[in-house]
Amino acid sequence: MKKIFRKLSVPLSVFYLFVSVMACAPTDTDQQDKALSEAAKLNAKKGVMLFREFQGNENRMFQRLEEGGVTQEMIDEYLVGSGFKAGEVSVETVTEIIQRIGENQNVSFEDQVNSLEVSSFVKTKLGEIKEAGYIEDLSNQKGFKILPESEKVLLLNSNELVNEFNKAAQDGTVNVPCPNEGCTALMVLAGAGIGTALCGPVCGVVGGVVGLIIGTSMKP
Repeated sequence: MKKIFRKLSVPLSVFYLFVSVMACAPTDTDQQDKALSEAAKLNAKKGVMLFREFQGNENRMFQRLEEGGVTQEMIDEYLVGSGFKAGEVSVETVTEIIQRIGENQNVSFEDQVNSLEVSSFVKTKLGEIKEAGYIEDLSNQKGFKILPESEKVLLLNSNELVNEFNKAAQDGTVNVPCPNEGCTALMVLAGAGIGTALCGPVCGVVGGVVGLIIGTSMKP
């Protein structure tokens, strides 16, 4: 009997080691969420650069958009100067983002969020970001893991945009008349939601930038 147990001890030890390693190893979902989080952080930094590009030109592009005088080449110049790739966002998309933000200026933030076709978790978290600013460790919060990728992207990009713009406003990198987290969030989130719904993460960043520019232009 002792010999039998000794023979079993080796394979059992290997089995328990395998189980313990698998328990500690990151899952595919964890790795995917990490990649999405890193992409959102990078996109947000590019978003701040894009905002500075627009401000440096005194928002003349928006005037030309209203007059129908903006070309794809001009859009690409701003995108490339901010670290994006030429053609990632079209003139038509930028125009539609501006139009939709304008249409929603008199709609409350809560109504805009409630109109989104997303889960209640996403709506709740967007409200939290709007009220209090950046949410630490968002991707590890209960409920995040089971979201579809599109909703994870929306949340992560919105969260990181608010964080980067708040930091830039506080240290004077960008000039906005409303630099606290909650206020900056209100201006960024609506545009980010519209842009992401239109064509994904990069459009969400552009939408957040456009939302902030339009919002700050209305401030004294």
